[in-house]
Amino acid sequence: MKRIAALVLGFFIFLNISLAAQTLTKHPEDKSVSRNLVLENGLKVLLVSDPAFNKSAVSLEVQAGSLMDPEERQGLAHFLEHMLFLGNKKYPEVDEFSTYLDSHGGYTNAFTGEDRSNYHFEIQHDAFDGALDRFSQFFISPLFSSEYTEREINAVHSEHQKNLEQDDWREHQLFKAFYRKEHPANHFATGNIDTLKGVKQDEFIRFYETYYSANRMSLVLLSNKDLDELEKLAREYFLPVKNNNLEKIKYGPDYLEHVKGLRLIKRIPVKDIRELTLTFSTPSFIEYYRTKPEMLVGFCMGHEGKGSLLSFLKSQGLATGLSAGGGNTTTDYGKFVINIKLTQKGVEHYQDVIKYCFSYIALLREKGIPDYLFEEIKHIAELDYTYKYKGEGADRATHLAGNMNHYSPDLAETVDYIYEKLEPGLINSVLKQLTPDNMLCMLTAKGLNTDSIEPYYGTRFSYSVEKGKIYKSIVKPPKINELALPAPNPFLPESVRLLAEQPVNIINEQGIEMWYSQDTTFKRPEATIVLRIKHDKGVVSPTYMAKLSLYTACVNEMLNEIAYPASEAGLDFRFSEDMDGINLIISGYSASIPMLIREIGSRLKSIDLSEQQFNDIKERKIQEWGNFKMGQAWEVARHVSRMIRKEKYFSVDSILAEGKLVELKELKGFTGALYNKARIEGIAHGNITADETVTLTRMLQSLLNSTPLNKEDTFKQAILVEKANDPLTYIERLETNNSCLWKTVYLGSETPELRMAARIIDKFISQPFYTEMRTKQQLGYIVSSAAQEDNGQHYLFFIVQSESHPADDIRERADRFIDTLPPEFKALPDADFAQFKTAVKTELLQKPKSIMEKAMLFDRLTFEYNKDFNRKDEDLNALDGLTKAQVLKILSESINPATRKTVDILLFARQHTIKPETKASIEVIDKFKIGREFVKRGE
Repeated sequence: MKRIAALVLGFFIFLNISLAAQTLTKHPEDKSVSRNLVLENGLKVLLVSDPAFNKSAVSLEVQAGSLMDPEERQGLAHFLEHMLFLGNKKYPEVDEFSTYLDSHGGYTNAFTGEDRSNYHFEIQHDAFDGALDRFSQFFISPLFSSEYTEREINAVHSEHQKNLEQDDWREHQLFKAFYRKEHPANHFATGNIDTLKGVKQDEFIRFYETYYSANRMSLVLLSNKDLDELEKLAREYFLPVKNNNLEKIKYGPDYLEHVKGLRLIKRIPVKDIRELTLTFSTPSFIEYYRTKPEMLVGFCMGHEGKGSLLSFLKSQGLATGLSAGGGNTTTDYGKFVINIKLTQKGVEHYQDVIKYCFSYIALLREKGIPDYLFEEIKHIAELDYTYKYKGEGADRATHLAGNMNHYSPDLAETVDYIYEKLEPGLINSVLKQLTPDNMLCMLTAKGLNTDSIEPYYGTRFSYSVEKGKIYKSIVKPPKINELALPAPNPFLPESVRLLAEQPVNIINEQGIEMWYSQDTTFKRPEATIVLRIKHDKGVVSPTYMAKLSLYTACVNEMLNEIAYPASEAGLDFRFSEDMDGINLIISGYSASIPMLIREIGSRLKSIDLSEQQFNDIKERKIQEWGNFKMGQAWEVARHVSRMIRKEKYFSVDSILAEGKLVELKELKGFTGALYNKARIEGIAHGNITADETVTLTRMLQSLLNSTPLNKEDTFKQAILVEKANDPLTYIERLETNNSCLWKTVYLGSETPELRMAARIIDKFISQPFYTEMRTKQQLGYIVSSAAQEDNGQHYLFFIVQSESHPADDIRERADRFIDTLPPEFKALPDADFAQFKTAVKTELLQKPKSIMEKAMLFDRLTFEYNKDFNRKDEDLNALDGLTKAQVLKILSESINPATRKTVDILLFARQHTIKPETKASIEVIDKFKIGREFVKRGE
């Protein structure tokens, strides 16, 4: 597992690196330009113009967050974030902004942090001006209408109910409860109906006027428009934001008391998880960006290679995963966290785990960070700045706005890559914070003894301070000879030489189909290789899939000590299983890919793990499968939907039952026979030649030594053929506190015309459904609708998750809304229909943003869409000729009671009652599918 903090994009390089000054150089094909300025009202602005951007985007971050909540109004900052979306003097309609975005291919969201709140959106370029006008009014003339106060309190409460039984939220809040009572960090950030009950309009207006001010705001605009035009837009729309000349609020870093003892919280989780979390309070690390000492320490603590803390804990049977890192909670203070995924033995011997963590900290104090480590990190940061894809849209704008909140605007684009000088004194300043008396420790597992209940989430816990033998052992931890600092990384590229595009088939023989395309767009020394090792269609069963899942988990464990340094060298891979077989995707600097494929391929045909290691992996998988139904209700509903719709798709319960029976000896036998008969399909794209691709494919073929499998003998999914006027209903009772409706409406079998009609319907339904179900009826926090495709069949999905309303009541409400769609679409003005078409066309014309994204596109076109390389042109032609009447016909026929084909999944929370008239037509999914017709893509 990676360390907690997102440290840098890549690390180490095994080169003769000199101790030189750092140089950050733009890629020669990077046409972006930027400008930063401060408006007359004190608002900081960063403008980034790039003709390659697919969409325009904005992020505005204000230095006002949940730490400012009045003690008697916990969650007020979060509530205010919600209210700002609900109309302003210039655009008073509650859904004006979201409707505008939705009709122009846009997206918006916001979040409330400890000392900041962020608002962002992205949209097609030609609608940027109108979106900025609407967005800027959030901060100029918000209405804060009392009409929506109760509704939005319910929305905040629904969001809290969604999180109520999620263990990460519970852990986060429980830690806060043990911070200094007088420090604002000890608070409840989300808020709920109890903390916000009775809130008056003047309260959030006062909060807004007290903490929101132009001189506390950072604004980022990304677009294909030139910088002068962007500056004009920024001044036109954001100069009117009022400057209250507010001083920056400072928070003391002493939110955690120093105690000479081991402070231990024992927590009972909702899911079956076992982990140990060590949290240390720290000052902010922001001013040390030239060295990033917290990241260097986190990298060493979280390393997973030979000699690492995790490797040692695994060898002792105590842990299966570990992450570590430091970060800034606010601009004034932060924390350093070590999180260990424990085995059952680890739970029983948690004190040893803590002790070994301090043994590694002692090693760092003794050895320090080697110069070669820092220089390798610096060198890879330089490569990443030049060659790594930096993103676009709302995500990139939000990241840059966050950087502007912490650093001067001129550093926003480069600070992540800056490593100027290794300063041992700064490393020691971090290590001085990692002491037992500055640590709050949490042990999480089922069956622990507890005596208290946390008030906001109902978490059962106990708290103690141990000052005896265990405390002394972590103050003076033992020296562990097996622990070592990370060694130089062998996976780093020794060369980044660039090589001088529809994919070309370079191998087509029995058992292998390999495609290749040379990158001519991004011109980076990277490549992505997608390899799929397909098995015989006759083997697919719950037993087989359980073993296959355990097999991939074991292989990933065997690869872990090489995967971690490879990842830090900018070389990532994913080794996974699905119904088709084994998937291997490798992406990164192309010069290092052959070594990684050789390392992976040599480990595929045998399991080299001890009984202890296997049992730890099996235990982790059983936890994962067993915890599934304790997750979000909508995720369970999605899984049930796939089980009904797909001919072969096995329940998590069936995989769990089979997985429990698998022993190491049996899995070794399974592994030995796994590749006896197989088919390799794949594609390589990027800075790699056709000859190199052939060589790598032949290497894997030689390592597997499989009997070739014909394509027609591999597994291919089939989809349920639904019957007209035969609505299907599945009902299940959940153990969690949220009900869910997942309604599927069949649209038809794909043609270019249907694909385009579905995308227009998607844009037509999504915002109105959200506004009606969430904003107006307040049914739940999670509300969504979409048109999607599954193996050539197209559907509408309507999803609502609710703590307050049972699933059958939600269905009645959703059905009433769905019945209004055809007449609403018929009344749609022609100009609005034309705008929907424009938004879809803009999305179709978006270009892949990275080598990997383009490789995955080619992979889908080649194998999933059967070499349909003209698919985009077919879609564009169909879109151009598509009329409103054609779309209306498809929508009307799909919803008409005489012709509709629907599947309703009704999942009921433990506290909700099922109406007597609510009946299931599907009792047992496997029995239901017997005798039903299924169709495969292209048939």
